[in-house]
Amino acid sequence: MYSVFFDTNTFLRYYLRDNEQQYTECQTLFTLSEQKYIIPHTSSAVCLEVYYVLTKTYRLKKDRALLFLENIFNLQHLTLIEKTNITDAIKLHKKTKIKLADCIIALQVPKNCLLCTYGKDFQKIDTVTAHTPKELLALLS
Repeated sequence: MYSVFFDTNTFLRYYLRDNEQQYTECQTLFTLSEQKYIIPHTSSAVCLEVYYVLTKTYRLKKDRALLFLENIFNLQHLTLIEKTNITDAIKLHKKTKIKLADCIIALQVPKNCLLCTYGKDFQKIDTVTAHTPKELLALLS
């Protein structure tokens, strides 16, 4: 059984369904999570990013964006990471030039947990093991 930390874009691709292949990959992972083949994790920082992107980029009404967040919280067996080390995130941001939000998220991923993301910048951070949903599905099969 694998522990998987879901990044912002995995939730967005699933809930927005704006890329059919990525939607299917994420849907399969969330189904595996419900079937207890993987242990899902995410964080408050990811939820904040999801809400921001939905309301600012996609211009969804706040009530609808909040429904998306509630769906994340309803993911069975989900562990929500609340702890943030902003000092280390700032240091990592200065070192790597990666978005500060992604540095915060990278530092929230528990040890022995795979990061599931479409974001390529995470590959530059040696403290996390990042996989796209497609790569993760291949690893699980």
